[in-house]
Amino acid sequence: MNLRKKTLVMIGATLLALVLILFASSEALLMNGLGNLEKQNIAHDVKRAENAINQEIYSLNGLNEDWASWDDTYNFLKDNNTKFIASNLGNSTFKSLKLDLILFLDSEGNLFYVRAIDSNGTLTSIVPSGMDNYISNSSSLVIKNTSTSVKGLINLDNGPMMISAQPILTSNGKGPSRGTLIMGRYMDEEGIGIISNITQISLKGAGLKNMANASDDFKTAKTFFNDDNPIVIQNLNSDSIAGYVILQDIEGNPAMLLRVNESRSLYNEGQNSIFYFILMLMIAGVVMGLSILFYLDKAILSKLFVLTNNVKIIGKSKNFSGRIPVNGDGDELSQFAQSINVMLEKLEKSHIILAKSEERFRQLAENIEEVFWIFDVNKGNFLYLSPAYEKIWGHNVESVCKNPKKWIEYVHPDDKSIIKNFFPFPHNSKGDTTVEYRIITSDNEIKWIRSHFSVITDDRGEVNRLVGISEEITERKKHERELENTKNRLDFLISATPAVIYTVDNNPPYKTNFISENVEKVLGYDIEKFLADPYFWTKKIHPDDLHQAELDMELLVEKGHHTYEYRIKKSDGTYIWLRDDANVVKDEEGKAVEIAGYWIDITKRKKAEKALAKSESIYRTIFENTGTATAMIKKDMTISLINTEFEKLSGYTKNEIEGRLKYTDMIFEKESEKVDECHRQNMEYPDLNPCNYETILRDHSGDLKNIMVTIALIPEMEYTLASIIDVTEHKKADNKIRSSLKEKEILLRELHHRVKNNLQVISSLLSLQSRYIDDEEVLNLFKDSQNRVKSMTLVHEKLYQSQNLSEVDLKVYVKELAGVIFRSYGVSTSKVTLDLDIEQSVELNTAIPLGLIITELLTNSLKYAFPSKESGEIKISFHENDSGKYVLKVADNGVGLPEGLDVMKSKSLGLRLVRTLANQLGGDIEIGNPPGANFKIIF
Repeated sequence: MNLRKKTLVMIGATLLALVLILFASSEALLMNGLGNLEKQNIAHDVKRAENAINQEIYSLNGLNEDWASWDDTYNFLKDNNTKFIASNLGNSTFKSLKLDLILFLDSEGNLFYVRAIDSNGTLTSIVPSGMDNYISNSSSLVIKNTSTSVKGLINLDNGPMMISAQPILTSNGKGPSRGTLIMGRYMDEEGIGIISNITQISLKGAGLKNMANASDDFKTAKTFFNDDNPIVIQNLNSDSIAGYVILQDIEGNPAMLLRVNESRSLYNEGQNSIFYFILMLMIAGVVMGLSILFYLDKAILSKLFVLTNNVKIIGKSKNFSGRIPVNGDGDELSQFAQSINVMLEKLEKSHIILAKSEERFRQLAENIEEVFWIFDVNKGNFLYLSPAYEKIWGHNVESVCKNPKKWIEYVHPDDKSIIKNFFPFPHNSKGDTTVEYRIITSDNEIKWIRSHFSVITDDRGEVNRLVGISEEITERKKHERELENTKNRLDFLISATPAVIYTVDNNPPYKTNFISENVEKVLGYDIEKFLADPYFWTKKIHPDDLHQAELDMELLVEKGHHTYEYRIKKSDGTYIWLRDDANVVKDEEGKAVEIAGYWIDITKRKKAEKALAKSESIYRTIFENTGTATAMIKKDMTISLINTEFEKLSGYTKNEIEGRLKYTDMIFEKESEKVDECHRQNMEYPDLNPCNYETILRDHSGDLKNIMVTIALIPEMEYTLASIIDVTEHKKADNKIRSSLKEKEILLRELHHRVKNNLQVISSLLSLQSRYIDDEEVLNLFKDSQNRVKSMTLVHEKLYQSQNLSEVDLKVYVKELAGVIFRSYGVSTSKVTLDLDIEQSVELNTAIPLGLIITELLTNSLKYAFPSKESGEIKISFHENDSGKYVLKVADNGVGLPEGLDVMKSKSLGLRLVRTLANQLGGDIEIGNPPGANFKIIF
């Protein structure tokens, strides 16, 4: 591409870039500003619309207040006169007042009268659908006092409605209130149109109950509302923008979605202005570019074309004595032509100097110890090979120049693969190349050679020659092998040790010069990070330890040797503790040159130290807060440590006791032998359970105290831990309680004895009285009563005879009670057998009613179950079931209960007594199936 085309492209690109920048900045600044202004306007109009709706609600509330505080309305709620309805609740009223609902509630909140406009525009006496939820007794629309009113929106099935509720009072505002007057106006298209005409704003609404019928933009806007975004603004199309707000009902719930529409005239005018501005700018740019291009072609490009052709002619002829003709009146192009002529003059001189230099170079190349060579890539042969080749290789120079392949023939067989990568030298070799290899001389001696060569390119940038130097490095290789062996031994020693060895500068920032490879294992970082960043090491030290570490480094430089500890961050983000042991390395003159040291990971030791300190703190806290006097006692009975409770108990201070007094010095003399023996056994037999004993302690004041002591041997130490409780007051109280319990036990036995005697007296009186009774039925009644008294007597007799005064052995008690009843009715146990299954003891309050129940049921079985004196069996069992309740069963295999007998309603004294006693125990009675009578009582 020539200069004329490049100029044309540059002008076009500059103009295009300028247009794009102006367009982007206009969009970013002007259009964004217009967009924000547009949103501010729509948000302002939304607020205006919202305020207008509130004003309409206030107007409706004022109208409702006038009607509610009116004698005619007040009387209507009393007499329900039709004149009021005809004159005030007709179509004309609803149209003139723009109302859709007038509803009366009485003072109890019940519907009194309603007039409403339905969805067809017809005046009806039907409550609008959905209104029932707002006129229940719990609704806020039901006014209970004279000073309250409610206004706002409600959400009905036909759509949202403005509503007002006022208490019905007299014209002078007096009560009591006769109910509530509710007026409403639908927020439908007509209702919103009224507000739109007032505000001169395009409005539209949608009830949130009927969003299915709303347009898509309402549904989309609803999804963007949240607490931080009460007004939602969105573009409807390129010509219209809308703002949305949610209006809440009287209960604070969303009722309807209101939309405000505006045209986007301001925004569209801004876009048109930008378009025309850019168009005019492009026209002006095209005119200016064509003008510049015409001037450049006349004044510069044509002259430059002539100058270029002259330079090409001189370049092809390589005649540096030629010159460029200078035309013009001293402008930049003529000055440029003069500069070229000056350069040609210098090139001519340089060419002469170069010829002389090449001669000197040849002389130098033939006298150096290294082999200097020049290789022609295109011809594949050596242009020059210095005489040093024969000295090192031992072969003739001329033979290699004639046959370059011999160069590779003399290479050691193991290194031929290396040299073949470079010879014959390729055309695409680039930059400088160095290769090391072995050769076999004419004397079969093996030598190491280092060859370094560079490329020389032609005018097209293609490689045509290679210039190189080859030197013998046999001695150097020998030293390198020795050094490598030494290094390998040193690396093994360094890698085998757990310590990380390093050297750093002896001045801040203490740049790392060397660090052993095991640092990757210890810290997880590559060695290169330490070597590349002089601050890498200090940046990884824990912030809380950094300042002290810096002070330690200064101290190290001052002292020459220092050991210190700090935390350092690993690559995984965790910290470990390091122990850093470092020395200052000095030269022969005693001047510090660097710092050498090593790190050791001491994290485990630090954790152990921390755990030990925590354990000591925990045990000391426990020791001081056990709530008992505690002491550590040595083998020779010297007290080594006590807690505060021990001070309180003994009256001594810690300084008076610890390490000064023996434990036995504080024990009452008569108790010393027992205490010594217990401690001796605890020392000799540490695997035994802790030793407990009670003894007497003499405190600092000489007072004697009863104490309870528990001692245990501390593991792996010849110390005994003694826990001491002062039981002096407990001993006194215990003695008092024992004395009191003995007295009460004697009194209770006497009480049971006296009750038993009194019941036996009653039983004897009943027995004596029965001797004078001839009537068999009355005699049986006396026997029943006597048996009942005997059942209670037996309970008190058992308690009197028992060691336990609170419980009765039920099996023994029932067995003796059954024997008394059997003998009372003259029934032999050989004919009617008794099977007892009882393993429980019960309290006195349970034993007495339980004994009476068993007496009644056993008596009934003996009297009625076996009428012909035939043999039979009676079973009595008493157990506790899985639910923790007692179960009493009394059953016989006799004739069973009479047909039609209802045990729960029977008026016989025995069964009534059974029911009463079962209720007293809190139990239920169950009657089993035949044969025989089967009673079960669960309580």
